[in-house]
Amino acid sequence: METQNTDIITKFIDAINLADINAMLDCMSIHHIFKDSRENTITNKVLIEKAWRNYLTIFPDYRIEISERVCNEDHIILLGYASGTYKQNSRFWKIPTAWHVRLQENKINYWQVYADNSVVLEIMKDV
Repeated sequence: METQNTDIITKFIDAINLADINAMLDCMSIHHIFKDSRENTITNKVLIEKAWRNYLTIFPDYRIEISERVCNEDHIILLGYASGTYKQNSRFWKIPTAWHVRLQENKINYWQVYADNSVVLEIMKDV
């Protein structure tokens, strides 16, 4: 099971890093839930797609780097960094980030981000 978990998560992260929305959607379960670091939750896959498209437009080089994974059945904790460049002023940011992932039938059913986005918000104010 752990290999399959690693495979689908790696595929999803690769899709994010390539800004490949269709590949991202292929990795998500039908009832995928996205929760951002400000506790905003999106449960509709169409709205999740729209949110990712908007985010990747604002930060076209957004990347996730994973340095550690902790797996427990269908729950996975990822630790690493998120980074990107704000398109409006070309300022780069990189912040420590954690993700809580739940799987269902080898698809990502839940993706929650934990990060202190204050640096990103300050960069976005500086336009």
